[in-house]
Amino acid sequence: MTKVRTRSVTHGVAVQVGRTEDEEFLPHPGGRKVIASRLVLIVERSQRNLDLLQGALAKEGIEAIGAHSTESLEEVLSRTEVALVLIDLSGLDERVWEGCERLRTAGVPFVVISPRQSADVYRASAVHGARGVLVKPLAVRELLAVVKGLLGGD
Repeated sequence: MTKVRTRSVTHGVAVQVGRTEDEEFLPHPGGRKVIASRLVLIVERSQRNLDLLQGALAKEGIEAIGAHSTESLEEVLSRTEVALVLIDLSGLDERVWEGCERLRTAGVPFVVISPRQSADVYRASAVHGARGVLVKPLAVRELLAVVKGLLGGD
């Protein structure tokens, strides 16, 4: 596998580059191509946290793109097929649950990242179809185990 490089754009999509021979490319607006078989979308308001999450996934050969808001989540999903979404609730408003509901309806698995343990967050996450809830501070091993399990690999 070639090395995976990731980047993020505040009001749009970040993409690319690394693949194995068994992955297929999908067309991407703007002429770029996106590998969809293991592409993870991270919804994270903090650029620093987004960089950390992308870096942890990249070390495992998992490509990740970023979105900084519920609106950019919708924008990315309208243009790019993703295998999994990680959603950090920190700084997002109640509209995030509408996005989660759309993910559930579309059959896209997602995991909620919560700033604290909360029965309300667990309940809302389950109601809207989350495959799990991770509580900050994240343990990288746990995060990777969940992501790999949902991607069906390694």
